Amino acid sequence: MNKIIKFFKRKDGYAGLPSIVYPFIFLIGILLIMWFSEIVSRTYLINETQSIMDTSGLAALRQGLDDEELRVENFVVDESVVETQFKDLVSKALGEYEAVIDHRFIRVETRTFKETFGLGLSKKEREQAMLDATIMLVVDSYGALDTSPIISKKYFDAYENEDFQVNYVGINEDGQVEITIRSVTRLVYR
Repeated sequence: MNKIIKFFKRKDGYAGLPSIVYPFIFLIGILLIMWFSEIVSRTYLINETQSIMDTSGLAALRQGLDDEELRVENFVVDESVVETQFKDLVSKALGEYEAVIDHRFIRVETRTFKETFGLGLSKKEREQAMLDATIMLVVDSYGALDTSPIISKKYFDAYENEDFQVNYVGINEDGQVEITIRSVTRLVYR
């Protein structure tokens, strides 16, 4: 370390080269800190949004279940109630986050079926309701970090056994980053 200091220190006591290099190192350090904090906050927001979608999906599926029919062992789910309740619960929960500027529901599908799908080794078919939702968040960010205006994300739908594409074209360097998040929730009648 002393050799490095001696190399940069001039004989007359003035530091020549470091006085030019230090501001650039300082700026690079600031950019790295901004980039790292942005990644941490986005990761936190994605995880929180996905947990909100999961809990809201389960609550919506439960609210869409007809209790009167369930008492006579008929598994009936009102899909319109599920989708409406899901959108209301997610919108209400996301309204509490200052970083979220806007959110759009890209795809919200509710399916009811009687199959062994997703039950593991069980050979017995069960009544199931599944909510598959994809949402796009518009998040406040630094303009310098908003470098990708086009979102083209491919997701796999295991039930339909096919891919589906989410495409969005945003504005580059406007300080608003678009993030897509997907959640799949199931309710199984045993």
